[in-house]
Parts: sequence; C-alpha cells; structure tokens
Amino acid sequence: MEKLTGKTVAQIAYIEIVIATFIWGICGTYVRLIHLPVAYMAGIRMLVPVLFTGAWIMMKSSGIRLYTLWNKYVIIAAIANISRVVCYFIGFSFLPLGNAILIMYTWPIIVSVMAIWILNEPFQPKQLGLGFLALTGVALVQVESLKFNPHHMIAGTLATLGCAISNSIMLLAFQKSPHPAGRPEMVFSQNAFGALLLLPYVLWKFPAIPLYKTAISIGVSVSVGIVGFFLFFSALKRIPTSQGAMLAYLEVLFAMAAAVLIMHESLTPAMLVGGTLILVGSLGAQRIRNSRLIAPETP
Repeated sequence: MEKLTGKTVAQIAYIEIVIATFIWGICGTYVRLIHLPVAYMAGIRMLVPVLFTGAWIMMKSSGIRLYTLWNKYVIIAAIANISRVVCYFIGFSFLPLGNAILIMYTWPIIVSVMAIWILNEPFQPKQLGLGFLALTGVALVQVESLKFNPHHMIAGTLATLGCAISNSIMLLAFQKSPHPAGRPEMVFSQNAFGALLLLPYVLWKFPAIPLYKTAISIGVSVSVGIVGFFLFFSALKRIPTSQGAMLAYLEVLFAMAAAVLIMHESLTPAMLVGGTLILVGSLGAQRIRNSRLIAPETP
C-alpha cells in the first residue's frame, strides 16, 4: 500500500475536523426542534457514550479497569460535565441558536483565566483586554433579544455561560489529572456519573416519550458524543493541537448557518459585531495559551 504523504495526511485531518465541527454545530437545532425535557436529553446524551465506550473497553481489556483513573480531578471533571451538558440543553432551549453558540464560545477566555489560578500559568495583561472584549460582545449579542422575552434570554444566557464555565473546569481538571486517560476511558469517566444520576429519570420518562424522539436523541448522542469526538481527536494525531483548536471554531460557522437556514433566525448588526468581539477575544486567549507550550508540536 502506498504511504500517504504529509500533505495528504493533513488533508484527511482537516476533513475529519470539518465533519466533527459540522456535527457539533448543528446539534443546537435538535435541541430547539425535538421538544423534550432537559433532563431526558441530558440523560440520553451521557448514557449513550457510557454504553458504547464501556463495551469498547471491555472488548479491548477484558474488563473495565477504570478504578486507577478515579482521582479527585477526574471526579471534578465528571461533576463539571453534568453541569456542562444540562446547562447546554437549557441554554439552547431558551436562546436563539446563533446567540447560544456565540456565548458558549467564551470558554477559551474562561479557560485562560482559570489556568492562571489552577495551573499556575503566568498572567498576561492582554487577557484582561480580551476578557472585556468578549463580555462586551456577549452584551451586544443579547441586547436586542432582551426586548422579546427577557426572562428566557436571561435564563438562557446564564445557562450558556454556565456551560462555558463547566466546560473550562472539566478541561482543566483532566489536564491537572496525574494519570492521563485514553480517549475511550476519558469519555466513559466524564459521562459515568451523569448517566447514573439521570438514568432513573430517563427510565421513568421513557414510556411517555414517543419512540421516534428517543431514537433521534440516541442518534444525536452517538453523532455528537462519539463520532464527532473521535474524529476530532483522530485529526489531532495528524496536525498540531493548537491548529486543531483553531479549526474547532468552524463549529460557530456551522451553527450560525443552521440558525439562518434551518431556524430562520436573523443576524442583526449588533449580533454580528458582538459575535466578532467574542470570537476575537476567544481566539486571542487561545493563542496566548498555545504560545505557553514548552515544546512546540510538529505535524
């Protein structure tokens, strides 16, 4: 078999990231259109990856030997993941899709600030300016929407910011963990607590939920929690992590396209300006963190 060139390998990685970010970007339309209880969607979302990765680990290692991974940082990450998933579904249920995805992408700034305290990363004055830039963007994105349904907008904004904060805590906790897990083990451990917590609710509501809605929820969970995740991390084997992290912002473009084409949302001038400020602030924060790597990665 002919060996792939470096250029071809990189192109495969780009395709994998495009597919992964497309899956993640259109997930919000499922939340807006399916009309299911938040706890039911969150339970399915965490239960499906646990079942798939648990079965995979059992086949590969003749049993689930995850007890060595359960340190305090993994437990913190698992708790943060419950908050992240629940807040995601609340935020995307209440907010227009475009607003929600833009606010959610404040997480790189939150990670950058939290890393100063949690990972003892050096503080850079630029971070204050980038943080202010993103907060100004959040205010602009929401300012026009508040006049339509202020209660939903406030609840949705707080929930989406909660999702961004929880995602940041989860990422930093895994980074802080002294025993790094493989990808299947990481997916299993971050979702196991939430799956166990919400399983009774899912079983209780299951008879009352139309079967086709449960099937759609399972399909979305497989796509988002397994296919998208593994495609993205497969791509990171072929290109630098910093480059992959930047390409992950394609999720915002796909979500905005879905907001306009599927949900028929309008992009107001305030939303466009605010979204630009959020993305500039987040990209800047991510570049600052990438520049702190001790040994730069190579493709």
